Amino acid sequence: MKKNLLNLAWALVVSIGTGHSVAAFADDAERPSLLMAVQGSHSIPVLAHTIQPLVNHLEHELNATIRWETASQHSKLVERIKGKRYDLLFVDTPTTLMGHYQAGYQPFARIPGVISASFVGFVDGPALIFEDMQGLRVGYLRPMMLATQLAKRHVIKQGYQPKQFFSEEIYLANHNSALNALRHGRVDVISIASAVYGAHDGVFDDRDLIIIEQTAAVPQYAFSAHPEMNRKLRNRLKQALLNAHEKPAAKEFFERRIVQKIIPADMRSYAPYREMQRYITD
Repeated sequence: MKKNLLNLAWALVVSIGTGHSVAAFADDAERPSLLMAVQGSHSIPVLAHTIQPLVNHLEHELNATIRWETASQHSKLVERIKGKRYDLLFVDTPTTLMGHYQAGYQPFARIPGVISASFVGFVDGPALIFEDMQGLRVGYLRPMMLATQLAKRHVIKQGYQPKQFFSEEIYLANHNSALNALRHGRVDVISIASAVYGAHDGVFDDRDLIIIEQTAAVPQYAFSAHPEMNRKLRNRLKQALLNAHEKPAAKEFFERRIVQKIIPADMRSYAPYREMQRYITD
């Protein structure tokens, strides 16, 4: 008995150190307490306004307490995921893959659709095809954003190193900043999420924008569970996420993410993209 108590005490110390609670994973836990990692490119207030409606819905459906956190530097988020700090992840494809292969997290639901990046410039600008961009100034979004990662890997796949291919690399806070940098001549081309291009096409001084090059598409953000989470709790989370689009409490999440629902996922969805985990570990 004493040995069992000592083992339990040690398990609790370990779980506190890694951020999750052993009790949260117990089948008979009355009110699970979960910590979720949220990857985002926006400010904390904007991110909170987006994710909190979904968190509120999950808390109600699971009778759980769910806290979430993010990190200003993606490397810090990666370090915490490797240390299995979080019970849940809501992160992009490279980070989902890293979490699975290096820490055992299991993806179980995701945002539908895919995301790609586009290099964009003015139709009368210095670049019309990929090779034209060599030696130009490029404006990226922040380093942790998937569009930036996709853009850089695309350049590498063409046989170049981005720092040598472009004369200057500038990182910008968001899509509006990138488009303004292009408009005011701070950069010659920009890299943005392809979905944003259509929303901004043709707005600058009556000059048209052009997609110079587009990257391959990858799946959208996914939800992953800690490897020690019991199947019953994971299934409850999955069902709550799959039904979330029907619940008024979660409405703002879907409006802000511009998606209609959340769909099932597993590693079969991500197997073709396994090499993408290197995007954040190179």
